[in-house]
Amino acid sequence: MSVELKQGAVVIDGRPTFVYSGEIQPYRLPAGLWQDRLEKARAAGLNCVGCYFGWNFHAPDAETVDFSSPDRDLARFLELAAQAGLYVFARPGPYVCNEWDLGGFPGWLLAEEQGDWRTGDPRHLAWERRWYSQINPVLAPYQHGRQGSVILYQVENEHFWGDKPLFEGLAQEARANGITVPLVSNSGGSVNLVGAQGLVDGMDCYTDVNELYRWRGWADVLRRRQLPDNPLMVLEYRGSTITLWGDPPPSDLSLPPAWVPTQDRLYIAMGANVLNHFISVGGLTPVGYGSDHITTSYGDDAAVSPWGELTPQFYLLRRLGLLLESLNDALMASTPWPTPWLATDPRVDCTARHGERGTFFFAVNSTGEPLDYALTLPDGRRLPAEGVMPMGPHESQTLVADLDLGAGRCLDFCSAQIFSLWEDGGNISLVVYGPEGHAACAEFSGAAQLLQICFTCTAAVQCVEGDLGNCHVTLYATTPEVAGKTWPVEEQGRTVPLFSNLSLVRPGRDEQGALRAELPAGETLWLVAPGVSALTVNGERLPLTPRADGLGELHHSRPAPGAVTLELGPAQARAEADWTATLGTAEEGWLPLEAAGPEGDLIIDPGTYEYQTTFLVGGEPPRMLEFMGLSHVEVVVSLNGQQIGVWPPTRPAGYPHAFRYFGLKLPVEGVLCPGENLLSVSVTLVGRHNSGRPIYAGLSHPVVLYRTPGVQEIPVWETTDPEPHAWDSAELAASPAPAQPSTDRSGWRSEDTREVRAYPHAESSQWRHVRWYHACVTVAPELRGKPLFLECPYWEEAWAYVDGVCVGSNLTGTQTTFDLTAYADRAELDLTVALRYQWQGGNWALTAPPKLVTADQVLRGAWQKRLGAEGQREQWAAATDGWADPAATAPARRVWYRREVHIERPADLVAPVYVELHDVATYATLYWNGHPIGQYAPAGPDRRFYVWDDLIQADNTLVLEVDGYPAPAAEGQVSLGVYYQSVPLRLELE
Repeated sequence: MSVELKQGAVVIDGRPTFVYSGEIQPYRLPAGLWQDRLEKARAAGLNCVGCYFGWNFHAPDAETVDFSSPDRDLARFLELAAQAGLYVFARPGPYVCNEWDLGGFPGWLLAEEQGDWRTGDPRHLAWERRWYSQINPVLAPYQHGRQGSVILYQVENEHFWGDKPLFEGLAQEARANGITVPLVSNSGGSVNLVGAQGLVDGMDCYTDVNELYRWRGWADVLRRRQLPDNPLMVLEYRGSTITLWGDPPPSDLSLPPAWVPTQDRLYIAMGANVLNHFISVGGLTPVGYGSDHITTSYGDDAAVSPWGELTPQFYLLRRLGLLLESLNDALMASTPWPTPWLATDPRVDCTARHGERGTFFFAVNSTGEPLDYALTLPDGRRLPAEGVMPMGPHESQTLVADLDLGAGRCLDFCSAQIFSLWEDGGNISLVVYGPEGHAACAEFSGAAQLLQICFTCTAAVQCVEGDLGNCHVTLYATTPEVAGKTWPVEEQGRTVPLFSNLSLVRPGRDEQGALRAELPAGETLWLVAPGVSALTVNGERLPLTPRADGLGELHHSRPAPGAVTLELGPAQARAEADWTATLGTAEEGWLPLEAAGPEGDLIIDPGTYEYQTTFLVGGEPPRMLEFMGLSHVEVVVSLNGQQIGVWPPTRPAGYPHAFRYFGLKLPVEGVLCPGENLLSVSVTLVGRHNSGRPIYAGLSHPVVLYRTPGVQEIPVWETTDPEPHAWDSAELAASPAPAQPSTDRSGWRSEDTREVRAYPHAESSQWRHVRWYHACVTVAPELRGKPLFLECPYWEEAWAYVDGVCVGSNLTGTQTTFDLTAYADRAELDLTVALRYQWQGGNWALTAPPKLVTADQVLRGAWQKRLGAEGQREQWAAATDGWADPAATAPARRVWYRREVHIERPADLVAPVYVELHDVATYATLYWNGHPIGQYAPAGPDRRFYVWDDLIQADNTLVLEVDGYPAPAAEGQVSLGVYYQSVPLRLELE
């Protein structure tokens, strides 16, 4: 048993196989939901699932890796995928992006290693190879041909600029760890661009309804860069909408459901044989793992919603997926047909794939109105010869011609779309669909005979039969809506299509051999099937009424399953103590910072951090307190127990502020006192950007006091264009030659950084090249002898040198302050700055003059910190005592609210429960029975928070931790509800 990439396809056990995949993320789903969601993915017509595996989700610290606890048991997840009949496209990163904190890199790696991330830097690559050596032994046994169904393994993720040592180092590690399936990358051609061996490249392509054909350029680039035998793979493209805090509701952002299969058809037409929708199964972002203010709910409009509901897209994918599966061999024998296909209506765009076993036409209606059309072939033929084919607004269709049915038989053309086609005992059956009332024909040839079957598409299902020699042909014609809920099942060696209003029939059967199905609560069961005389539903035998066309039909009103009872008790409250007025002690959870002081303290985990320090003020008091650099955090600052400032001033209407660096200047007159003062800082990190760069947060820049800062602008620098050399950070920190003082500066030019210049965007081949700046500065007398800093504008990655010696670096993509206090007494400074290009589009040129700045006092010592708010540390979410009436709770910045919740649900009802919040003043974290289930932001759009079944008991506790930033906290409105109701059925056919 084997998996190979050849003949432009994924060849599984010798059979070229179209891979129709949808992304599902096990770390966004509790383990109790895995089986349900995987079975729904298979029922959606997918034959594969793409799966990211998050390094930081499995490695809480440098010494620990967890693949065994329930929500992290990857072996169990892979077993369930195989049982559901799904292949797996494994994507272990180490970088995964995915709106996930640090893109999957562990926060602790910030403190462990300062090397170049996502490059072949040996220091960092060693950590990434270590991750592979941990996860690959878990994945390897579940490859196809062993215990599981992994058929593809992705190295890195979206590395569009290329780094050969990185690619090859990870590929070598994967092979050394027992990964034998093909190694792929979704780098859009950069694997081939840099000449990395052992990898086959695919692409990511995100378009919207206004960019229908952007994919053509991507595909052309990829084809030019890869071997002709390799398949064209779209390893990630839009399958749902991802929303962030401050976005409109998903219903307002969502692409039309029909757009997803339209993309599918366009990619298939251009020759893609591997498709992976991102995403097809929605999930829940665990508290503490989201990046940049990502909502808890992820992929609301995916084929399967985060709470398990089947969306309209689910049935659209089914209609295409079952066609691809039943006609796999013919499709995989076809290639793009470059002939310009036309339609009788020029507004219909049509492309095709053609091979010796059939032709597939893909038609797209990009307009907002319904169209009728026929295909016009280059030889003058018209398909269909008579009549037209209707297509709705923004819809797409797949039509099949010259389809080889074996034994000399052929489906010449069908003017309706095929849902599924199968053969039983030499006879052929097919299900086709079109709009209600659409009159169509299917034309067959073979055995020196012609067979024309004319039919009308109808929701009631029309069955028409005919003979083609000794082959009996049965055609079932229905509508798109009924086709989406048509369930071909295997029964006593034959395929039986169940036309129904069943929302779901799961793959596989229960232990008694019954089909597992679901019906929306309150609906009358309707079912039509050939060769079925009776249906047993949950043990009740129901005869089908025979129809004249040989089908049996059933209408059966199901008894009401009973009501869901949701009772929300009155609120109790508990306010956190004010910790800003008294210096904490180690016994209260405070720990001293390391000797490096606050400018070296990094936040490595999302959450709340609290800092305190005391400092002395003598002489003329300062007027201003300044944090010289903060990024990716939100801050509340108190001085001597009085709040003096917050950042941002108000909570955002969106998330972009999370990307920004900021310096925070706060007036302290009237609050600062002579002698000892207490500074308290609360820092909240709500996810770091997922670009895969090392993003530091916390007190990682100096905190200073001054009356009036000394400032000296340095506008004129000598600069030189980068030489073709890819510098790594170790080289740059080792005082490279261009940074050293030299009288020979040939090739350098003078540049006034006050002038606005348009620097060209660097090509990907310039990744990690460096532009150098040099200046000899006479320090103004009023700046000497004080704490001294070099403050520079925004750039991507930077190193600063004095006399050619590196004094600091920054790889965070933010404004940078370098501490030059060691040189404060110098009258002359020889300064060099190195700016390195980072592909993500940032600057690698000085865009404003750097400055020398001074302060009166730097707060370097006696800092203490602690992690987590008081209620988090003391686990109030699970506490039963200490609660009081909210009216008796004094106003506080952080208040916890607790309610008892009673839930009763009938055993024979699927009814996912949600908690809904409105008018909460600011952020809130929700806990259900002590388990965090989500984070709320007033900017929206998250209002409903899914409570999965594993957490629900008859009597439950709901706790809200409300952060009243900057005003006192308030609970707002809290309610409960259910997303939808469905009745599970066990079906047996007679």
